[in-house]
Amino acid sequence: FLLYFPPIVPVGLCAGTWPGIVLLLSTIVAVQTFWVEPFGAFWPIAKFSDTIAMLLFLAAGALILGTALWARTLVRTARQAKDSLELALRAGKMATWTWDLDSDELTFSDGAKEVLGIRTLPTHMRDGWPLVHADDREVAKSSVEVAVAAGRDFTELTRIGETEMTRWVLTHGRVTLASDGKSRQ
Repeated sequence: FLLYFPPIVPVGLCAGTWPGIVLLLSTIVAVQTFWVEPFGAFWPIAKFSDTIAMLLFLAAGALILGTALWARTLVRTARQAKDSLELALRAGKMATWTWDLDSDELTFSDGAKEVLGIRTLPTHMRDGWPLVHADDREVAKSSVEVAVAAGRDFTELTRIGETEMTRWVLTHGRVTLASDGKSRQ
């Protein structure tokens, strides 16, 4: 019985409702025909306990399929929200970035290179600080350190780059706290 449940999840996630239902029903027919007495015949079911087992099998499969379909909806909604955010960021010539305080890793939204006017985005904050204009770097670092230590939001206006392509960047930062109250992002 258990070997039939794992395929329901990817079918529900990737293909949708009807393929999931078809797989579940065909599985029930196969189990009824080949594993329940009389073997090789779909109907009638010889024992009441086999009927209960088939109903439980159907209920479990329906729950698994329902969960997979719910996850599919969540993934689709998250993709649509991400696409909408990216569209709004591009229209406003903005970008988002996240700094993981534990690993020092940086992640940027699409279009961050164009907004910041740089060719390569840094992957770690230690590589990102040199991009901040020398005259603004210590003030920016201090502002971020205070916000991280206090676990509060911050706003900082800095210049990125030190050439004729220097850009003014207004950063609105939000410090994300872990369950233990320590700053994490």
